[in-house]
Amino acid sequence: MQPCSTAVLLLQLLAATSTSHALDADAAAAAWSTQRGVHAPKLAIRTTTDSVGGRGLFATDAVRKGEVVASIPKDLVWRAPAPADLPPEGRAWQTQLATQLLLAAAAGEEAWAPWLDALPTDFDAFAYLDCEDVDGWVQETAQRWGLPADRLAETLGERRGAYARRAAWFFSAEGPAALCGASPQSFRLAYCRVLSRAVTVDGKGCIGLVPFYDFLNHGRLGSEANVELLTYGQAVRRAGDASGAEGSFLDLDDMLLVATADIETGAELLTGYADAGADEDGYRVKLLLQYGICLPPA
Repeated sequence: MQPCSTAVLLLQLLAATSTSHALDADAAAAAWSTQRGVHAPKLAIRTTTDSVGGRGLFATDAVRKGEVVASIPKDLVWRAPAPADLPPEGRAWQTQLATQLLLAAAAGEEAWAPWLDALPTDFDAFAYLDCEDVDGWVQETAQRWGLPADRLAETLGERRGAYARRAAWFFSAEGPAALCGASPQSFRLAYCRVLSRAVTVDGKGCIGLVPFYDFLNHGRLGSEANVELLTYGQAVRRAGDASGAEGSFLDLDDMLLVATADIETGAELLTGYADAGADEDGYRVKLLLQYGICLPPA
């Protein structure tokens, strides 16, 4: 057997170190979730090649359809308040939530640090927001993922324009950039984190971020989703029990993760950010531009 080269040994060491850091981050995120009141006895956060996204939520025990697999306290949910005294750019939920993330980081809020540290830092799919060669990005992305270039280009301008207007307001004299100590790079990162993780949090169209739930990955197809997110109040109304909150330890605004199918032990829990529908190209373009999810053709 030939001895390993220095380069191979270095690569092995780097891989082992990366895996160790990922496992530490998973353990820290799980401990933080439990400490903050998340109840999910049958779930585990795992970094593994078995995951659709590299890291996700997995069932540690069999789950039945309709079973509540996690409850998340309302105090953990980040909501976009949309103050009426702000211009449209400042009221946008993307701007509001990005600002909240930056303010929390600037304040060094230890209560949120494990979750903030677990958020991703690379968002190649959102390069279109501020890249200089838009046509080049469209052509390269369309070829790479088998997407129609014309569909990409149609939607791109509006999203780029909205981001530019919101960033301009954020860094204006009236914006909160100074309070956050934010740079253009940090605002962009926060904005991308919000785009990739935003979800409806109250059944009335309010958009927010839901820690722990955001460890879920989107299925390769919309039909692969096996859980849904809803408030306890929505679950009560769905069951037709107006008094269902009485005697419960849950608040009506607490979030529930409910299985929409039977889930085997060891299987990954998957969510669906958008309904696939009949327009596959439009579906994949929306997932890419709105959530940063790159799906190959079926």
